[in-house]
Amino acid sequence: MNIPKKPRQTGLPLFWSALQEFERLTQLERNALAVSDYAALGPLHQAKRVEFARFTAIGERLGLNRSLPELRERLEVLEQLEQANLRDATLALTRLGQELRDLSSETQNLRSFRDAYAGESSISEFNALG
Repeated sequence: MNIPKKPRQTGLPLFWSALQEFERLTQLERNALAVSDYAALGPLHQAKRVEFARFTAIGERLGLNRSLPELRERLEVLEQLEQANLRDATLALTRLGQELRDLSSETQNLRSFRDAYAGESSISEFNALG
């Protein structure tokens, strides 16, 4: 079966298509942050870099700027989403940092317990802590 190729877009339709894809990726990033799906963020950020470069290059080539009302409105909404994503990512990293500090403290407490109370012939599982 021969499936016809989608016609290649050029000019303004290509710009709107690239911007729409960047908006879609930003929303996916928002969703991933909302459910703590941090594994999805790396590929999303890579795809966003590609789409950002694509739509900005096309926009520059076409001479587009924020004086175009539809573009200005969409970019304002996009900036708000990006700021919300940044806040959520910062909060998640702050929580992760606290969890790592807590884990480090608990590990140190277990090592201290092992060193103070566990003789060589007892409680061998503490030796796994190193």
